[in-house]
Amino acid sequence: MLLRLIRTALTKAKISSLVKQLNSTNEPEAKRASSMLDRLLYPNYGAGPRVVSAEESRQIQERHYGALRGSTVLDPLLNAARCGKPVSRAYALTALSLIGDSRARSLPLDALADPSPKVRLAATTCLRFSSEPALASHLIPILNDLNAEVRQSAARTLGCIGSTDAVPPLISYFERGGPNDKAAALDALGQIADPRSLPLARSALEDAERKVRKAAKSALASYDMKRRALTG
Repeated sequence: MLLRLIRTALTKAKISSLVKQLNSTNEPEAKRASSMLDRLLYPNYGAGPRVVSAEESRQIQERHYGALRGSTVLDPLLNAARCGKPVSRAYALTALSLIGDSRARSLPLDALADPSPKVRLAATTCLRFSSEPALASHLIPILNDLNAEVRQSAARTLGCIGSTDAVPPLISYFERGGPNDKAAALDALGQIADPRSLPLARSALEDAERKVRKAAKSALASYDMKRRALTG
């Protein structure tokens, strides 16, 4: 069973100690703290890909994460998300969003304006845990972020939440972007599968960059799947 976490090891004092190490300027120490926090927080932690059944996933959400939500055990992570060093803020944002603690709900949105690209990247990824189309209005401006990874992550998150309002901005993002930006835009547009972006995806099949052509092919496959689902 995945839920073999020793509850006595998961204490506020233990989390606080590890978060303090996570804030260390010593990179190996910070990495060790991150790994130890992973072991404590995530029941399915382990090397390599882990296959989790639907029942095990339900148990993790209800028993393990359910017990952590709202708990004082997570207070050090909440503090780290607000005022830790960049690596600590990014880690805490991700952990709290995955656990689903309501006290951290607004933190990823606030972190979209963080001065650290590492934190902004974590924030865009965290928002994938939500399926609220209204988040699009917060993510669309991030398509202009100066950091390539951040804006590409924002594009893919827009695809995950499936907001049709994001289609015109994603098309504009594709048109002004480099190959990686174009691929991210196509990935997102494929997930949204709005007919307005079909001409763009078709024309991208002729792009000079292989990664763009590959993303276009995948996007068109997504359009086809959606069409079949609607008609079949």
